[in-house]
Amino acid sequence: MRSRLAALTAMSVLALALSAAPAMASGAVHGYMELPVGEPVACGATTYYVLSGGFFETERIATGPSGNTSVIEILETRNLVVENDAHAAFDVVGVERFGLSVNARGTYQETWAFKMRIVGTGDSINALVRFLPTGGIDWFDLGTCPLS
Repeated sequence: MRSRLAALTAMSVLALALSAAPAMASGAVHGYMELPVGEPVACGATTYYVLSGGFFETERIATGPSGNTSVIEILETRNLVVENDAHAAFDVVGVERFGLSVNARGTYQETWAFKMRIVGTGDSINALVRFLPTGGIDWFDLGTCPLS
């Protein structure tokens, strides 16, 4: 999951760089991200593997006249199904929200919130990650499927 966090951070930084030109608020951009079949999700003693599905993505980027920029991205599960080692299939429901703000001086902060549940089990991804302007990271991981 950390590799997913790194990939999404890189995508968001690229989106921010591409939007840094004139002061504007873009309309929402929509997309779909399919997860690789077989991708493992570790939840304590249980490992699940992606069977199908992915995330529907909504992203909005806005840059103000002062040069301050904000990015909001929401990923909602779409037909996401995982299976355990016993080949029992489970739906995954939930959302991931990403927010980034950068001021004209280049100082930034970003926040990731994950709230996903594997239906029919007690397993979940329930985390909040904040990258602070000071360079610090606040990491709160309360689910049974840790991001770390």
